[in-house]
Amino acid sequence: MTSILLRVASGALLPLFLVLSVWFLERGHDEPGGGFTGGLVAVAGLIYFALVRGPGALEARLRTASESVAALGIVLAVASGFVGPVMGKPFLTAIWWAPGFGTPTLFEAGVYLLVIGGAGTALRALLSEET
Repeated sequence: MTSILLRVASGALLPLFLVLSVWFLERGHDEPGGGFTGGLVAVAGLIYFALVRGPGALEARLRTASESVAALGIVLAVASGFVGPVMGKPFLTAIWWAPGFGTPTLFEAGVYLLVIGGAGTALRALLSEET
């Protein structure tokens, strides 16, 4: 049986972990943080939630296949690289459309989704009750 304190904390801490992960993502391409770090923080919150409440509660909270999230991340990261060649520049050239938003932002968002989707897939496999 899980402690009531852990159950309450898991419900309150998961949104905080996700907000913190988006903050790391927003720090972005030129500062410590970015998609990988933000994704790991989000996954840490998901792991805590799943360990306290169980894999069924995690499945109900996520509502989407983690493989799809990982695939979307790969597509977004790779697509951000092709903006440069379309504009006559090398692959993965940083192109900024507005302050703080450009191809590096799209690339970091793709990495963020890939980390969350990949770790979510691994977490579901580890916590599955099938052997």
